[in-house]
Amino acid sequence: MKRTLRGTLVVLTVGGLSQATFAQSNGVRCPSGYEADYSSNVLKCSKMERVYVYPAGHDFGNASTPARGGACPADGNDRVSYEGGVLKCTDVKRETLKAECSFGWELKVTQGQDACRSVAGNMDPTLPAGQLSREGWSLLVDHEGNRDSWRKTTTKYEYPVAR
Repeated sequence: MKRTLRGTLVVLTVGGLSQATFAQSNGVRCPSGYEADYSSNVLKCSKMERVYVYPAGHDFGNASTPARGGACPADGNDRVSYEGGVLKCTDVKRETLKAECSFGWELKVTQGQDACRSVAGNMDPTLPAGQLSREGWSLLVDHEGNRDSWRKTTTKYEYPVAR
């Protein structure tokens, strides 16, 4: 068997008829699984394949398995929505604290809205326990029996993560 390399064509001699000559006499065809498109004396072979990529709009870092896709982080607080080809992840946290009064004030628990009473008898609304302000908090009247509570809801939008 004699091997001759010319450019990128390897010619092997088999019983006086080289493989190149044998292939030329049989012509060429597209490999199995490929579609042939012949036009203007040009044969093109193509194959449709499913190619997975990560969604646009976020860097998924060095994740190497886009076929597994992306998903919202699973921390138990997520709201997931998928509309019009767009995946959105919303992390919602709720914190509930009992109603209390500042130092020097007495909590007056009643049916309806609780209040804080000063030594002088002045009345003021309650505060969330341990907080100095009501800002960002919503009052829950008679949340536990007659006792009021305060609730704060924090919403944070997050990017999906690679799975």
